[in-house]
Amino acid sequence: MEKDNDQIWNGSFLFVCWTYFFILLAFISLRVISGFGWLHNIDIRWVEIGFSFLSQVIIMAAMPIIAMFLYKRRKERNQDISLVAEKPKVNLFTSFGFDKPSWKVIGMAFLLGILIYFFNIFVASFFNGILSMFGFRMPTGMGSMPFTGIWGLFISLTLIAVLPGICEEVSHRGMLLKSFESRMGVMRAILFSSILFGFMHLNIIQVFYAAILGYIIALATVATKSLWVGIIMHFMNNALGTYFSIAHNYGWVGGNLLHHMMDIFATAGGIVLYIAFIIFLVWSIFKIIHHLASEKYNNNKTGYLAEIIKRNPEMLNKQNGGIYTFDEFTQKIDFNVKRSTMWAQTKFFLDPTIILPKKPMNLTRHEKVIFYGVLFMGGVITIFTMVWGFL
Repeated sequence: MEKDNDQIWNGSFLFVCWTYFFILLAFISLRVISGFGWLHNIDIRWVEIGFSFLSQVIIMAAMPIIAMFLYKRRKERNQDISLVAEKPKVNLFTSFGFDKPSWKVIGMAFLLGILIYFFNIFVASFFNGILSMFGFRMPTGMGSMPFTGIWGLFISLTLIAVLPGICEEVSHRGMLLKSFESRMGVMRAILFSSILFGFMHLNIIQVFYAAILGYIIALATVATKSLWVGIIMHFMNNALGTYFSIAHNYGWVGGNLLHHMMDIFATAGGIVLYIAFIIFLVWSIFKIIHHLASEKYNNNKTGYLAEIIKRNPEMLNKQNGGIYTFDEFTQKIDFNVKRSTMWAQTKFFLDPTIILPKKPMNLTRHEKVIFYGVLFMGGVITIFTMVWGFL
């Protein structure tokens, strides 16, 4: 069930946690430099370009790729020569999930990107509204772009949609998710990689919707086994936000779409439409992910179920003392899956081993220190930005 290109992540948990610790530390350093205005004498446009290149290309993409290349080299040196000769070499590029998806999957990824953009608007509005109720002051100028016109749109799309779409996915769904999955299981890996994705934004304004966005992207990435799906979804979410923001200022097509939507929701029956639209978005997102995950499972059902039996042969035992044949066991699993809810089915399709007895993470002391240390550091910075907004 495990591909050769996924082998690099076995035993990488501690190494990856340390790598992400330094990624987060470097990201915090850039924010500190920016926040204290030490570069105020430089043209803001060049500052935006420089910071985007450093934060995305160098920190979010180059650091994890270089780190995992070094880890791969060290792992190969420590392996028995005879064992290395028997196994094909691990491709670092495809290990991050850069497997080419089908055109159908690509189309669904673009559709998911559109859906999560509109869903994220409601999530952000909800949490920002709660913060405002308690007296939180939203920072002025947040999300503003110094580039104008058509060329400004292309530059903004590059800095806000293309680079983060690729680079942040390499760090979170390419490195964190895959490494965590090899150690703590699929669903835990999705949860914790999404929390860290939220904390990576280093401000209370973005942490909630970024974590939820990361969770949905992680589900789709696991469902398709392709990082390109996450990149497309991330790109579409950021690109739509960038376009609508600039289009509103210049009166371009669709520039007033969001304002028209909010005007409709503000009418007498708007609350009903508001709730119905959110339900439609959530249902559509998870229906598509469910479909993608079920296809992945059905394409390799025999391999998944064989792996489950290999890990726990007792699952073939019948209550009356007999033993299931493989076909009978498959029919039993299919029957139980059909009786489950859509969410339970989706979790099973994402990770069929979920039906095995759940194992604790059993992290070592060093792993606990660095793993929870990274979570703590991201959480503290986020809480600090919240406190600062109340002062």
